[in-house]
Amino acid sequence: MQGIPPQQIPPQQQQIVGGQVAQGGVVQTPYGQPVVYAGQPSQAAKVIGILLMIYGGFSIISGVLTAAGMSYFNSYMSDIGGEDITEYMPPTWIYVVQGLAGSIAGVAYLYSGWLIQSFKKNGFWIAWAALGLTYIMGIVVAAATPYPSDIYGDDAGFLRMTTIGSTAVCGLFSAAFCGVLLAIPLFISNNGME
Repeated sequence: MQGIPPQQIPPQQQQIVGGQVAQGGVVQTPYGQPVVYAGQPSQAAKVIGILLMIYGGFSIISGVLTAAGMSYFNSYMSDIGGEDITEYMPPTWIYVVQGLAGSIAGVAYLYSGWLIQSFKKNGFWIAWAALGLTYIMGIVVAAATPYPSDIYGDDAGFLRMTTIGSTAVCGLFSAAFCGVLLAIPLFISNNGME
């Protein structure tokens, strides 16, 4: 009987990766775990962070203008009409509080945008808190707006509650939509957030 010659097996090539010899192209760590190479993190966090900082800048400017300028709006409108119509308009303190809240939210948006574009997850919590603050302030402004019965008649109470309710519902949808847009970098698998 003639023997079957052994098959010729080529020798396995060795690769040196990171100072270790890898057999068969598989890189092993000292603990037996495979090495996973990750690509660059997604740039979505940088884009959302920069957009949030721009929005924060506009919020600060509009908040300061509202607090400083809108307090003169009531007196200006009274001068144009020739009669005192301040009782038909929101009180001056509402403009000041709304402007200060808008400026505080703008500063929060600026800071959270900087954190997000630096790949820090804390920025999302700060931005969501600022969204909540602006949502609540919208409801407060709607509730503080007067609806005099000599203009609106018996429908003044109904109109007031309708305005407050629609502000609450629409503001909730708006805040939820903005909150989901803000969270886009968290939905990406390689987001690089810390």
